[in-house]
Amino acid sequence: MRQEAYAAFTHRERRADRRRGITIEPYGDMAIVVPCYNEAERFNAAAFEEFLNRYKDINFVFVNDGSKDDTLAELQVFSARFPRQTSVLDMPKNGGKAEAVRHGMLEMISHNKRYIGYWDADLATALSAIPEFGTLIRRDGQHTVVVGARLRLLGHDIQRDLSRRIFSRAFNLVARATLRLRIRDTQCGAKLFEVDEDLKAALVHPFETGWLFDIELLQRLIERKGNRNFIYEHALFAWSEVAGSKVSLKKSLHAVFKLCLLGLRGARL
Repeated sequence: MRQEAYAAFTHRERRADRRRGITIEPYGDMAIVVPCYNEAERFNAAAFEEFLNRYKDINFVFVNDGSKDDTLAELQVFSARFPRQTSVLDMPKNGGKAEAVRHGMLEMISHNKRYIGYWDADLATALSAIPEFGTLIRRDGQHTVVVGARLRLLGHDIQRDLSRRIFSRAFNLVARATLRLRIRDTQCGAKLFEVDEDLKAALVHPFETGWLFDIELLQRLIERKGNRNFIYEHALFAWSEVAGSKVSLKKSLHAVFKLCLLGLRGARL
């Protein structure tokens, strides 16, 4: 049932791409980090298999973040089927999504990838959007970061729980005001970066803000580049809420406090 729902979701997204006349251009120098914590029951091997068979020159690194279930075994079995396109990075202790992403990105930088991104393991953003992100960042020339945005625009199929939508809107308003970011969705788990010296430097030290690492990473890049013009916000044409979120109310409230601290640090920019 889950695979059928995902197939319908990706079909809607591809149909939207055709309406907009988007041309998908594959990459040989792109890698996507997929942080995984206790994803054994949710890991959609069929979706990844379909994507890898279609785009043979895009790599994935699955980061097992100290999972307590059979996630590591699931990832290793899957990766063994696609050894040239996938790898598994095992972190024995759970360090949180932020560190899983950071270590995964550093691993891919060591393999001289030009474009590195991260994608949530639940595939709330369909894998079929990855080449589109790549096309945008390569053709643009001005922007070195593409961030996905779950905006409820006309013709867009964004399926979110009402309470999460309200909290997300309020949080992003605070984030934009506090950090003067020009994007409307900071926490979407679909982002792509062009590797440069600024990104390498921004990933050297562990993140301090937990699941707010998306904002912290952008803030680090802003501090190094001295401007905010390198970020391109791309409105997703399809996004689907997936049950099993690991973000609690306590973590959300703590994130607001961390956001304020980030704002104080970035006030001078």
